Order: sequence, then structure tokens, then C-alpha cells
Amino acid sequence: LDSLLKLSQAKAFDKKTTFLHYVVMIVHRNNELLLNFTDDLPTVLKADKVYWDQCLQDLEEVENQLENVRRISLYEARSMKQRKNNKHHNDHDDDDSLADIELTLEEEVEALRATPTGLFTLTAIKQVSALRDKVEATRSKFVRVLEYFGEDKD
Repeated sequence: LDSLLKLSQAKAFDKKTTFLHYVVMIVHRNNELLLNFTDDLPTVLKADKVYWDQCLQDLEEVENQLENVRRISLYEARSMKQRKNNKHHNDHDDDDSLADIELTLEEEVEALRATPTGLFTLTAIKQVSALRDKVEATRSKFVRVLEYFGEDKD
């Protein structure tokens, strides 16, 4: 900010135009949208209160909890399927063995679609995955800004 104050005092050869006036004139001539930077200031002030590391920890916690819900939903779907099969075959498999069954992705999606909890899980997986993509894109942009201004990435 001190540099900006000094630039506002530096005059051009005509003794009227400051360096900042010159920058504004060039921006106005080449890209007027940049003059609306003040519209972005309210979000910058809000973003200042966001703690990036805490956001990452929270996202990881959500992903871990969602994995637990996915497992519960698969167990629920397998149990429901087994109960249907037991009615027809009167066969009693060990419930504990259900947790050890390996499924292909297609079989897992089909199983998750069979229960309300599973449907919730599929929707949540999509949303959390999209959120993870946005977090990674934000991190990448942040690193580029830091590099642009010669700052450390840490």
C-alpha cells in the first residue's frame, strides 16, 4: 500500500498526470472490465476470513464420513437382497460375510440404487466429487497467483 501511495505522487512529464492516472488510462483503453475491480472487493473481504487448511480438513472429513455411509448403504442393500433370496430359498447365510463381498463398479451402483440411503449416497458422492474438483481448481489458481507475485507456495 505504501508503494501505491508513492505511485499516486509520482508525476509524469506534464506535471499533472500521476503514474496511477496513467495506469487507469491504459486499462480504460485496453480492458474496461478491469475498472470494475471494486465489484470484487466484497468477496475478497469475505474470503479473507476463510481458513484454507480448515476447509481442506473439513472436506476430507466429509469424504471419510461419506465412505462410511457408502459402506452402510451397500450392507443395507446386500441385506435386503439376501432377505428377498431367503424368502424364496429359505437359505441362511452368515450376515458377517456380506461385508467381505467384492463388487464391480456397476454392481455397486446397482446395489446403491436399491435403497433410499444408497440413492442419497450416490448423489452425495457426485456432489462431493464436484466439490473436490473445485477445491483442486482453486488450489491451482492460488498457486499460479502466488507464482505470479513471486511468493512462496507454502
